[in-house]
Amino acid sequence: MTDTPETAPRAHAAWEDVAVLIVGGWLTFSPPTLEINMAVLDTATTVIAGLALIVLGGGSMRSNAVWLKWAVIVTGAALAIAPWVLGFAMKTAIINATACGIAVVALAALRVYQLRNQPAAEPAKVAASQPRQAA
Repeated sequence: MTDTPETAPRAHAAWEDVAVLIVGGWLTFSPPTLEINMAVLDTATTVIAGLALIVLGGGSMRSNAVWLKWAVIVTGAALAIAPWVLGFAMKTAIINATACGIAVVALAALRVYQLRNQPAAEPAKVAASQPRQAA
């Protein structure tokens, strides 16, 4: 079976995937830093989105699966609109969620674009990278 760009093992993580992981970490630990931990809905939404981005970002670092990138885009878009849909109480939480959501959407969309437009691997290189089977 030939590896496609989406299923090929990763030599290293793309910087966009690392950035998504960092944004997820920030969202998870930012409520006390930004002093929004008194607003329960704001804090819960921010932390849950952060944990989701950590999981998805970690998966994206290990795999080029485009569905992971789309899951990051959906999570980021939901985070960006959450302050208005859920009615966040604090202006700082609104700015934090919106900015992080937009950043995550942009990062994941860039990564999807890169994966869709990368050249196909040469068959000789793909065959050489696969382990030989015993006869």
